[in-house]
Amino acid sequence: MAGRRAVETQDSRFVETHQFIQQHGVVLDDRESATEQLVSELARRGWQWSLDVGSAEVTKAYTATGTERHSILITGSNPVEMLTIALARAIRFDLAYGHIPLESIRTDFALRGPDGRIVALVEVKNRERWTERGAVRFRRNAVVHGMIDPYAQFFLLVSQDVGFVWDQRDHPPLDVLPSAQFPMSPVVSHYLRWVKPGERLYGSGLELTVERWLSDVVDDVASRPKEPEAALAGTGFLEAIRGGAIISGVHLDRLP
Repeated sequence: MAGRRAVETQDSRFVETHQFIQQHGVVLDDRESATEQLVSELARRGWQWSLDVGSAEVTKAYTATGTERHSILITGSNPVEMLTIALARAIRFDLAYGHIPLESIRTDFALRGPDGRIVALVEVKNRERWTERGAVRFRRNAVVHGMIDPYAQFFLLVSQDVGFVWDQRDHPPLDVLPSAQFPMSPVVSHYLRWVKPGERLYGSGLELTVERWLSDVVDDVASRPKEPEAALAGTGFLEAIRGGAIISGVHLDRLP
């Protein structure tokens, strides 16, 4: 099947493009190392690249309705600006097609939709008294430090008391409030009946409980607790993961 090529020229949108890649976890250190950073990020995301005088081209092989290659050609005179624009276009392409390399996921869980695409990232952080603003700060820091690469349509932050979900399909700003807040105490009391009220969970106990709950939601198990889903209704999250699969143990590092 014939490949496709998108052509862009450098213009005043470079600043906006630079901000866009920052929102997706790519913060350039300085001009001297920027080229190396950009080509490393392209390679990490599965894009082949070539840089010539006056142009930069990135190409990715992927499977949609069959094996295809998508190429992006950028013309200009500044290598860093050309590669920055190319990376931004590559990220937008991956967003459109749901391509998320597992090695880029640094959360506790990822959720695939029924078509196999990764649609949600889930981080378990069992702090006491999470507030909405505290959750926003955590998400912002996680994006800035590269723990969350906002390819996914949804991001969930979960403790044993409360959970927060962000609908990221329209690529909201870093300081956007959660789309919904949902109770987690019914989940803990359902799967860990021996846990006393007020008792805190440590270690992997909560992660295993969240994994069990999400698996039951994905598989539509009748006996699962329904209270969180009442709060999640209308966000699109439940519809996105139903009939999909949960991936656990994908975290690579943690924020302090």
